Amino acid sequence: MTLLSIIIPVYNAKDHIDNCIKSVLNQSISDYEIICVDDCSNDISYDKVRWYALNDSRVKPYQMDENSGSGACRNLGLDVAQGEYIAFLDSDDYLPDNKSLEKLLEVAQEYNAPLVRGNIQFEEYIQEDEYKIHHGNGRFPQTKELKIYESDEYGMPWYFYRNIFKKELFTEKNIRFPDLKRGQDTAFLANVLNNIEYFVDVPITSYAYRIPMENKLTTFDKFLAYSKSFYETLIYLKEDQFDKLIDDVINEFIKLEKREIPIEINNEDQFTRFKEMLDELDNYCKQTYSEKRYLKIKNSIDNLNKKAYETHKYAVSVIIPVYNVEKYLTLCLNSILNQTLDRIEIICVDDCSPDSSKDIINYFVKKDKRVKLVENKENKGLGASRNVGLTYATGEYVIFIDSDDWLDADALKTLHDYSKENELDVLMYKLINYDDLKNKYYTQDYYDLKQLDKFKGKVFTYKDVPGPDIFKLAVCAVNKLYSREFLENINARFPEDIIHEDNPFFYHIFFEAKRMGIVDNHFYNRLRRQGSITTNDGPFVLGSVDISYQILEVFLNNGFYPEYKKDVLNYIVNFFKYRYTVINEKYRHLYYKKEKEFFDKLINEHNLEKDLEDNLNNVNKQYMKNIRITENHDEFLKIISNN
Repeated sequence: MTLLSIIIPVYNAKDHIDNCIKSVLNQSISDYEIICVDDCSNDISYDKVRWYALNDSRVKPYQMDENSGSGACRNLGLDVAQGEYIAFLDSDDYLPDNKSLEKLLEVAQEYNAPLVRGNIQFEEYIQEDEYKIHHGNGRFPQTKELKIYESDEYGMPWYFYRNIFKKELFTEKNIRFPDLKRGQDTAFLANVLNNIEYFVDVPITSYAYRIPMENKLTTFDKFLAYSKSFYETLIYLKEDQFDKLIDDVINEFIKLEKREIPIEINNEDQFTRFKEMLDELDNYCKQTYSEKRYLKIKNSIDNLNKKAYETHKYAVSVIIPVYNVEKYLTLCLNSILNQTLDRIEIICVDDCSPDSSKDIINYFVKKDKRVKLVENKENKGLGASRNVGLTYATGEYVIFIDSDDWLDADALKTLHDYSKENELDVLMYKLINYDDLKNKYYTQDYYDLKQLDKFKGKVFTYKDVPGPDIFKLAVCAVNKLYSREFLENINARFPEDIIHEDNPFFYHIFFEAKRMGIVDNHFYNRLRRQGSITTNDGPFVLGSVDISYQILEVFLNNGFYPEYKKDVLNYIVNFFKYRYTVINEKYRHLYYKKEKEFFDKLINEHNLEKDLEDNLNNVNKQYMKNIRITENHDEFLKIISNN
């Protein structure tokens, strides 16, 4: 039987693995095996290990099937180890004294000790090939004499690799490293201490530990694992037997609470997992420890819960462009703040309002930290302000609200939960109009999404919707909840400096979405008032011609035009006819000119004359011809007057 098995987990250690293995090969004893378990390194670490194995049969290389963490690598090493004793060594560390293993083994055999502990040497990186060496520290002073201790005198169960262990601990007690990405060694050593009565300290420096240059808690999973390791450690430490050790662990947990959470909790799933871990720790401590000890750790658990809540990403980002709406903004913001879903952020983009809108936003910013003010340096318009809001959004989902409208209290929770449950890219819902002059609510088929009735409770894509129905759908941005990841992936943005910016944005997301849904609720209350953009028939409406071209571009540039050309061309001409009739008469000659330029562009630049001829219905075809054959607006008026 081999006397000693040294287990080395290896991952991307090409710069240190030689020094690590050589420090073992240079030991004064020879009856050992070196078990190197590679954790799917993507550098040449494993190649180096195999080279040593070819030149020395005591070096035994193993490789994990997938990257699993150092704990899993050590467990594999324990499973294959043949030694009477076990030692652990990390691949970026080394043994500083070539007699350390010999001395530790002598003491282990003489005292029949299940665990023998040596001193640790810390190496702090200064610059290339230069380290500052610390022999022990305040928590772990250097042992100057050989001494036997009871297991509860060990201190904080850290730096397990400076020990050697009797293998029978692992075979008879089935002790293994827990499945954690970080902190698994602390729980492992606590389990060992729980299963032994004593250990022996030896006055020899048995281990050189290189202090990491970077924070190891770089991802949520690692931070969660490290936090969970405190629970995994405490369950092995019985009150009365390990009182001092329990207090040491609790004090370290309190330090964790007082430090900044090093990574963001990015979504509700991560927040839920972190909270479940804290709840598990809370329940264990409450049932196990005295009230005084429990209250000590309870306070830190509560603070971590609060910090995690504040740190993690919001469920929904509510984007509100604001311009000259001092009469309506308070109602709008209160309707958002009073939502039954509270994990929301409210991004108010003030577009240089000349009234007191900004002051109102600042009042709400002070009142509730979820409200954020973003100020445009110059007036940019609705589309640009929404785009600005998107750059600030951090929520899992995004919703747009106009600053003179408001939501029902359950809107965001219902929409969020339904979207998350069905993994939707886009969720549509109904809106109801409110006439401020008549003090009356009323619905419209257009905003009731009648064309999508058959998809209630189902997931669908554009392919499921008949072509003509697509162009009857409400294109407004406000009656939809969007996955922010989806919007980012397709680079969805609103056209700027133009009216009807919702149109191309809608068709872009509609044809890109892989999973859409609809809920049968009038959650959105839409104020119909004089002077708003949606009721304005002034010169700004001239931009509707330009927006029609952008709609057509969505179809032309994304391969949807051949299938939908009949529908999209008739939709655009119908839109032109409607806008021409509602625009103020003094601007109609300008609107006529832009229509004429539009058709010329389609025919001369895109060669769509035949498509227009073949696909427009007779009424729309005649409307187009009347525009094209006339030289000016007066001639056009004469023709349509005679029809």
